[in-house]
Amino acid sequence: MNIRLTADHRALRETLDRLLAERCPLLRVRALEAGAGHDPTVWAELARVGALGLLVPEARGGSGGTFLEAALCCEAFGAALYPSPFIWSCVVAPFLLVQPGAEQAAAAWLPRVATGEAIITLADDRAHVFDAARPTLQPERGGWRLSGTAQFVEYAPLADALLAAAEGPEGPALLLIAPTPAALPMERRHEISGGQYYRVVFDAAAPAGQVLPVPWTSLESAYDRARIALAARMVGAAQRVFDLTLGYLRERSQFGQPLITFQALNFRLAALLTKIDAARLLAYEAAWRIDAGQPLAHTALLAKARAAEVYREMAAEAIQLHGGFGFTEEANPQLFYRRAAVEAFLLGTPAALRERAAA
Repeated sequence: MNIRLTADHRALRETLDRLLAERCPLLRVRALEAGAGHDPTVWAELARVGALGLLVPEARGGSGGTFLEAALCCEAFGAALYPSPFIWSCVVAPFLLVQPGAEQAAAAWLPRVATGEAIITLADDRAHVFDAARPTLQPERGGWRLSGTAQFVEYAPLADALLAAAEGPEGPALLLIAPTPAALPMERRHEISGGQYYRVVFDAAAPAGQVLPVPWTSLESAYDRARIALAARMVGAAQRVFDLTLGYLRERSQFGQPLITFQALNFRLAALLTKIDAARLLAYEAAWRIDAGQPLAHTALLAKARAAEVYREMAAEAIQLHGGFGFTEEANPQLFYRRAAVEAFLLGTPAALRERAAA
């Protein structure tokens, strides 16, 4: 196994860091949180540099890149706290739409995903809570009827299509649905991260062509890939809040000397940095396993669980190390802490993921 970054990997990360620093600084993140939660101009820039089409095959308009490159993109997004549907639209959707039998959907959607013209999001509560109820799919004349609710759909109003999982008469089914507000009522969920999570109600006819013949094992594999991407994003965020805290301790003084010179604070920072590095290596290993065709489910579960724990611990420590200022809305650590608290539940809590890995 070789997970050392090449010159091309470093160039990709530097390009994204520079782009996001210019176009999506933390002040912009705050504005997006209070508004639509997504910046189409930044999304278009990411498409221009090829980030959105990394996992889209060349035959469908993408670059057919490696998963490690996609993980590096996610790490950069986490460092910038850039809010986007990248994991669902550019990681999960390309994997599912290249499965046998989904060629028509792939031809229609993947070129547009790669150029940023289309966004696909996921509607499956069981991706996050393993025993959650799914909508039901029942046959009716000319197609199917989808009924039920998805409680946790990110960026639902912005999506041009939803990948919705349902329980059909012959077992689980996956549908590709172009949402309309009239057919799919949506209600934003209010939670502490300020994210774009929606409750979507399904009660509409679904033409037969919208049901994708994707094996259920492929859906689980897609979620494992999403967990690895999310782990990389969390590691990037944890590293960024570490860097912000380190800078703060260098600038602030007590008893006539910078806080960074106090040994006890250095010990805390060193322990945190070690945990961040370990979580990063685990995420990179999981990405390497995908590119090498190795079994990945166990590593994906542990990578996401570990990254979630490290991210939340680092964000909480950052608030403490910023002193009384760290508890205010004006301080940046709270941006990271609020997101860490919610993202720990995405694609399974650390405890649930470890239970599944043990099983």
